[in-house]
Amino acid sequence: MSAVRSRRHVAGVVIATILTAGMFASAPAVAVGGDVPSGAAYGFLAKVTVGEPGVGQSCTGALVGDRWVVTAKSCVTSGPPAVRTSVTVGRLDLADTASGYTVPALRVVSHPDRDVALVQLAAKVTGITPIPVSAQAPVVGEAVSVLGYGRTASAWVPDQPRMASFTVAAVDGPLTTIAGATGTQVGPCKGDAGGPGVRTVGGSLQLAAITHSGDQGGCLGAPEGAARGGTQTRLDDIAGWVRQSIAEPVVQTLKSQNSGLCLALPSTWADLRVTPIQWSCSGAADQDWQLNQRANGEYEVRNDRSGYCLALDAGATGDGTFVVQWTCRDNADQYWRLTKDANGYTELRNSLSGKCLAMQGGDVAMKNGAKALIWPCRDANLDQNWTVTSRTPGDWVRSQHSSLCLSNGVSLADGAHAVQAACSDLNDMEWTLRTRRNDLVEVRNDRSGQCLAIEGGVTTAGAHLLQWPCRDNADQYWRVEATTKGTVVLHNNHSRMCLAIQGGVKTDAHLLQWNCNGNPDQYWTVGRKA
Repeated sequence: MSAVRSRRHVAGVVIATILTAGMFASAPAVAVGGDVPSGAAYGFLAKVTVGEPGVGQSCTGALVGDRWVVTAKSCVTSGPPAVRTSVTVGRLDLADTASGYTVPALRVVSHPDRDVALVQLAAKVTGITPIPVSAQAPVVGEAVSVLGYGRTASAWVPDQPRMASFTVAAVDGPLTTIAGATGTQVGPCKGDAGGPGVRTVGGSLQLAAITHSGDQGGCLGAPEGAARGGTQTRLDDIAGWVRQSIAEPVVQTLKSQNSGLCLALPSTWADLRVTPIQWSCSGAADQDWQLNQRANGEYEVRNDRSGYCLALDAGATGDGTFVVQWTCRDNADQYWRLTKDANGYTELRNSLSGKCLAMQGGDVAMKNGAKALIWPCRDANLDQNWTVTSRTPGDWVRSQHSSLCLSNGVSLADGAHAVQAACSDLNDMEWTLRTRRNDLVEVRNDRSGQCLAIEGGVTTAGAHLLQWPCRDNADQYWRVEATTKGTVVLHNNHSRMCLAIQGGVKTDAHLLQWNCNGNPDQYWTVGRKA
């Protein structure tokens, strides 16, 4: 086994399971090592498989974000995984492929001085609630439930995880020592590394620590008389690091209660001193705003496309003063106080003027193109009420061959063809990979809300790709193959062909499906905008 990474613990051993083909012929597991967890509350539990099945190693982990799993650093390597690594989550019986998902790992972020690593998944996990990291320090004598996919007393590689209660016997800096609740308690065993230690707070589960080492008492193959217990790595005091590492950007749309139109920018969106307008909500990039909280609790309202902030024109505060976009600065006229009413609407009150964001009235009040202004705040003015909707932007799907990005051609239409275009901040290039079933994902466009599919649903090589309303269609399902270089290959589930490019490196070249042959145009990176 590899050396223990922590200098503090010398009694236990690192407990990743090394897999060999013979292990899979063992007898069925029995619940000697603890109970089999059940129910949606434990859907966060994950099995991390490093290397090809039968010749790699496995550990346990926990879903802490919709595309992030925490596990032991001793189980994985930082950056793009050195060998193919996959994570199975939400499957409390590994034989039941109708439940949960198996998702490739894209990259690993390791903590600098703890046996903790965060594994970024190739797709967002849907329908499973991540477990929150506890902010409460462990206390000697408290009970924690420890979960893992490791060995039991009778099985090398069980299909079902186990959960057992342990007691915190000592807290030594970043590590806690856990002891078996009884003299016959099993584990932690090999394969339990990275497994969550959870506590219940207010009726909800919280992640307190993850398994670092195990004394392996009672585990299959362990020496007679081995101790019952081990150590876990604390997470409560690095919860901020976890949050920062897995944080996703968020944008908002602002929809007027009065007109039902969205706050947007005109065609001159790139210019300073342009006045925002209202426009039909279309998902366009100029309708995305970042509400960034300042130190005083107020917010700047930054347009996601232009990068400029809502401000008062020349700092004027009179009734009806037009709002403009301006270089974001620490100016009071760019500060807005957000207040939500009982009906869920939000008013935006300017810090300098004390007046609220509103729209032009009269004949243009309900029309596209009406301009944004400030007006005395009044509950009766519906144009001062905004529905604020947040979302996490999708990723670029960028060709390694052409360095261009997958786009829907800036179209909302059913059947619009997928093309490659120069990567930009336009949200027709933002795609969200979401789990659908087992190891299959959908590729959904942020602008249109539609999914990447095959024209006509055919299996012919050369068929073009297009967007289509997301449905339970086989040609909208893709299998992600992650490489050790940080790239992915997208295999269509219906045709068994791969996402490729017609026309090589040309801008506006169409995307198509082609026989999976390792051509350079079949390799893509999936990630946030640079």
